[in-house]
Amino acid sequence: PVTGSAATSSTSFSELLEGPFSRDGSRVFFTAIGGADNGRLFVRDDGVTSLVNESENTNQTITPGAATFRGATPDGSKVFFTSAQPLANEDTDTSTDLYRYTHSGDPANEDNLTLVSVDGEPDDAVPANVQGVLGFSDDGSRVYFVAVGQLVDGAEPLCEPPTPTCAPTGGTAGVRRLYLWEEGELSFVAMLAASGDGLVWGTDTRAVPKRYVPPSGAGVLFFSRRALELAGYDNSNPACSDGLCEQIFLYQAGDSTPTSPDLACVSCNPTGAPPTAPAGVGGGELTRRARHLTTDARRVFLVSPDPLVANDTNGRRDVYLWEDAALELISSGRSDEDSLFAEASPSGD
Repeated sequence: PVTGSAATSSTSFSELLEGPFSRDGSRVFFTAIGGADNGRLFVRDDGVTSLVNESENTNQTITPGAATFRGATPDGSKVFFTSAQPLANEDTDTSTDLYRYTHSGDPANEDNLTLVSVDGEPDDAVPANVQGVLGFSDDGSRVYFVAVGQLVDGAEPLCEPPTPTCAPTGGTAGVRRLYLWEEGELSFVAMLAASGDGLVWGTDTRAVPKRYVPPSGAGVLFFSRRALELAGYDNSNPACSDGLCEQIFLYQAGDSTPTSPDLACVSCNPTGAPPTAPAGVGGGELTRRARHLTTDARRVFLVSPDPLVANDTNGRRDVYLWEDAALELISSGRSDEDSLFAEASPSGD
């Protein structure tokens, strides 16, 4: 039996991820509080409680410790969590790693763990040190996460010499790496700023979050202040935080390779004019589940304070559709009031 009270961490409830309950209510994931099981992650299924972060490392004996719940798929069949313990043979250090647990009929006697944050570049001596999860597909086959270490070739910082949001080549200070894991294959997505972009992967309880992954996992939408390094767009403005206005980026998994990400800045002004304020995806008191990216990751709905097309003439916030590197004004561009994005269909039609 589990000793003490039980609850998921407060971070888990506020993350833009699936919660600790399966949608049909048959499974619940929780963290034990107090006693010998303190910090351990469990699943309760059909009256049976099983330990999620049970070690499957056959090279050494690992007594289960604390684990951080990062989200579960809607059916509760898979859960993502982080742990500093080497729970699999491939995990050879004690930095924080990301695991996927797949529930089975006999979890105590079957292999259920998959190490997601495998270090494919161990020669740099910088471990994964996973910082957070942006989201994952409904079937758990794809997950987007941020780590410190260089896990795949091509995940080097994208600027030399250093800039305020980028460290020297090979360094780790000031940068975090965004990755896609897809059934055993890791792909590099983008280099993010360690401090300025922290809400992309950290706890974000605001109405409009800083990242979005559709149920298919076909892409990820995220904010970053590193528009100059990622897209060659000068987003500097003294009025914005740290003098850099956040812009919105789209990564499309289907058009990318592990070392060549298909990354687009969907909010950067095509004219090259600097932004007057940060870009956005909503506005007002909107729900956190509004669909800003279509299921196929081909269409993005965003809000811009700047005129991104010629017929936006009102000097107010307007709603745009980005598709195939082209921007289309959805709101009139002539209203005396700001326009807000509320919701879109899965296809965006």
